[in-house]
Amino acid sequence: DKGLAMLVIIILVGGSFYPVYDEWIDRREGSNNASVISISFNLPAGVQKEQVGEWVDYVEGFLEENRGQYDFESYSSYHSYASMSVRMNMRQESLNWYQVAFRWARNLVGMGKPMPMNRADVLRDVAERLEMPPGLKMRYGYKSRGSSDPTRSFYLYLYGEDTETLYALSEEVARRLESIPELVAIDMDLEENIQELNIQLDREQAQKLGISTRDVSNGISAMMRGSSVGRFYTEDGQEINIEARLREEDRKSLDELSRLSFLSSSGTEVPLESISSLSFRDSTYSIRRDDRKTSMRIKAMMDTDDLRATNAKIHALMEGFEMPRGYRWDRGSASYRIDKEAQDINFALAMIFIFVLFLMGILFESFVMPMAVIATVPMAGVGVVWMLIATGTAFDRMASVGAMILMGIVVNNGIVLIDLAQRLMREGIARNEALREASRRRFRPIWITSLTTIIGMIPMAVGGSKLMDMSYSPLGRVIIGGLMVSTFLTLIVVPLFYALLDDLRSWFTITVKGILTPSRKIVEEPS
Repeated sequence: DKGLAMLVIIILVGGSFYPVYDEWIDRREGSNNASVISISFNLPAGVQKEQVGEWVDYVEGFLEENRGQYDFESYSSYHSYASMSVRMNMRQESLNWYQVAFRWARNLVGMGKPMPMNRADVLRDVAERLEMPPGLKMRYGYKSRGSSDPTRSFYLYLYGEDTETLYALSEEVARRLESIPELVAIDMDLEENIQELNIQLDREQAQKLGISTRDVSNGISAMMRGSSVGRFYTEDGQEINIEARLREEDRKSLDELSRLSFLSSSGTEVPLESISSLSFRDSTYSIRRDDRKTSMRIKAMMDTDDLRATNAKIHALMEGFEMPRGYRWDRGSASYRIDKEAQDINFALAMIFIFVLFLMGILFESFVMPMAVIATVPMAGVGVVWMLIATGTAFDRMASVGAMILMGIVVNNGIVLIDLAQRLMREGIARNEALREASRRRFRPIWITSLTTIIGMIPMAVGGSKLMDMSYSPLGRVIIGGLMVSTFLTLIVVPLFYALLDDLRSWFTITVKGILTPSRKIVEEPS
């Protein structure tokens, strides 16, 4: 029954492409296995060198204790008076297919080694177990070798006029994003921030004492940085500049600085702490502007396979976040670039589909056979969708290349089938009998050629070979999944579509003749 067969095919194809519509398949690049993880620490102001050295030793000792479960090849650290950073070079396995098979067999019999933490779990564990002293702030960074854009990263940008307002808004947004468990290592992108001394002067009190803001500024600058107080000339005529400033022990903390005194209008000495409040705060080392707007970036790692649900949570959270007038947020150019790449891939697939269809129409001088053969492409798509879902593979660049190659492969089976059926019909065999005979004769050649291709793709599909940090395995899996399903359904779908299209062509021809023939009789009757 052709109608029942068509209904089954429609349900099969529609049910298989629903995951694509509902975004079950990850269209972004790979997983969150960044190859480099960096952890930086903003040290509190006034920290001593000895304290920094002790903290460096503690962090390095912590990493050595967890080298096995973090699975990094090496690490390096550096520190300055204001910051410290540790960079872990994560191990990047590139397994051959037989190594993957051997690991699978060992796991099957219970002899496999425990798997190390993924990158997101490493960041979670460091944040949970690393004991930080008061005043220390930890920040994260991660990226893949050969790529400036980290894999599976999340970015959110805030735009406005005032940097201080953006900083306050960013802190609140980061706090809210922490409620989404799929986001790991949420942080404001402020690695280049430094700490500065903030002196809030009580202008009213200073004015009563006759001390101006300029006096305080010049006095602190002279005592901290030094000021020239004269020149000394040696016997040989060499000139030496003389500068004076506070001793190092008198300017190493806020307490010493707060006791710095200024002369009031009455001639008495007034300490700085009586006319101001002193504190350290983060200061932006550089300011970023996009389209004439100051911007602040919030970043995180997305530890999820359901990007659609996670993005929905993020948008729902941000939609309820009220911002001052003139301030806005978006996902940045990286999000737009990913969407643009997806559109380009879809356009390329559509153009390949059209070119294959027209090429077959020109070669066979008919559009009935090409339409029947091209039906194998959606059948291959069914296999691609479920192969990606079964293996948890992202539809990335390599997978899209595999889909393009697959479209050129799967039509071959349909071509050889219909070509034989047409030759049998020219020999006088009825259409349905010719289609059945062609399917019987081509069954073995079609399956042998497809199986050789599938078997040849297995090492690529299960191996870990990479180029520019992109794995070949998605390409192999796409071709294998598409060929397995399309080869099986070619012997059913192609004859069915050919028969339906041939019936439709016959019906259309008879209908057109039936319409045109009476009109000719009416024209001939008067004569």
